[in-house]
Amino acid sequence: MKNIILGGVPRSGKSLLARLLCRDLGLSHLSLDSLVSTFSRVFPGLGVTHAASNPIESSRRLSSFVLEWLRHLEYEETPFLLEGYHLLPEDLRNLDRQRYVVAFMGYPNLKPEIKLRQTRAFVRPNDWTRDLSDEELLPIFRRYVSESRMLADACREDRLLYVDTGEAFEEALEEAFEVISLRAEESGWK
Repeated sequence: MKNIILGGVPRSGKSLLARLLCRDLGLSHLSLDSLVSTFSRVFPGLGVTHAASNPIESSRRLSSFVLEWLRHLEYEETPFLLEGYHLLPEDLRNLDRQRYVVAFMGYPNLKPEIKLRQTRAFVRPNDWTRDLSDEELLPIFRRYVSESRMLADACREDRLLYVDTGEAFEEALEEAFEVISLRAEESGWK
């Protein structure tokens, strides 16, 4: 069984897909987003935060920690799925493809206004988007669409799996589930 790493922009379906894969494959779900929240509160001087003006720079600050954490998890032989926003293809391109399935998710072709409507229609309890007006959220979704394009291009360049959940969200998740499950079950390191 291979371990799985899911990266991508918020509201792309990472957590939903992670829960489904972990349930079916028996993997531990590790949320990088909860780790970022902890770093932000406990070690604010690191500059690793969800509220960073430059989330890519925040991700770069976190990358050496993530890579070392992965090495430790390999040593412990802990089967896992790591998912989160603060991951970049450039940091994961050199991972052993016999040990890992790496995928990124986003919505590079979706209009930010449509993503805003989708988010409002499917808002969850305790969701951070509840506290923001449409005028505050729209520029955030513009940034996420732009970041989705950057991730899609980087994944193409690095030959990493990219899942576009923009137009057909449920169908894209179903297809990603099938592809990632099959790749994870291929002969791996365990």
